[in-house]
Amino acid sequence: MDGELARGSRERDRDHRQREEVVLRQLEAAVERTRVRMAEAGDAPMDLEVPARALVAHSRRWVVDRAAECFEALGFEVVGRTDNGADAVGIAAAEQPDVALLGDTLVMERCEEVVWDIRAVSPATLIGVHGSDPLHLAELLDQGADLMFAAGVPPETMAQDLVGAL
Repeated sequence: MDGELARGSRERDRDHRQREEVVLRQLEAAVERTRVRMAEAGDAPMDLEVPARALVAHSRRWVVDRAAECFEALGFEVVGRTDNGADAVGIAAAEQPDVALLGDTLVMERCEEVVWDIRAVSPATLIGVHGSDPLHLAELLDQGADLMFAAGVPPETMAQDLVGAL
């Protein structure tokens, strides 16, 4: 019995440390994005006219790059390109993107947590999720995603559909 308690305690400690790492990574990403924005602005007055913004987080680099190109062609500023869920949440907190396109498998954080966290820090962001498992995609809709895209849907279509849903 004592062995089971010790094992459970170690697992809880490990889970707690992992969650702390995720939160720290989210904060670091938010601070970094803010630092970059402030450096870009320099002494210039803040521009109150901001273009529509997009965030792309996906495990496949080609999807990230192609979706980002599509958003830019549609007049959006792409404020983040990543494969890391914690980074995506930090960027969303700092940038408040209009749309976010997420792959269903991300580094460091499960997509369900990323959807929930982005919804918490940037409630107006329209979130689209892309993946191969229809049941998992449906769960992501239940977690707060707005649109789902099955495997095989090209990045161009995903970007156009997200923009059209605004």
